[in-house]
Amino acid sequence: KKIDIIILETKENGQIASLFANHHTIQNEESKFIYTETSPKFPKKRITITKNLISKSKVSFLLFINQNTKNTYETFSNQNTNPQNCPATITKEIKNLYIISNFIKK
Repeated sequence: KKIDIIILETKENGQIASLFANHHTIQNEESKFIYTETSPKFPKKRITITKNLISKSKVSFLLFINQNTKNTYETFSNQNTNPQNCPATITKEIKNLYIISNFIKK
C-alpha cells in the first residue's frame, strides 16, 4: 500500500490525521487504516491512518495554517523532536514534503 499524495493539517501538539502525541495510535507499526475509541479529543471514535502508511507517501503537503500551530512548527523544526511527541514529524521521512503556512517567513 502506498499513497501518492497526502494533505495533512497540523493541530496543536503536532496532531495530524487523528494521530495524537503520546497516544497508542502513534505507536502502531502497521501500514494501514486503524480504528480507535480512545481519542483524547472529541469525537472519541475515529478512523485514522498509521504513521508507516503516511511515511510511505510519495508527496506530502503539510499545513501549518492556524496561529495556534506557530509553536507546533517550532517543535516540528527541532531535529530532536520525534513522532511520539509531535506526530507531524512523520512527514519528514517523505522525500517530497511541502510545508504550507501563513506565518512562516523565508
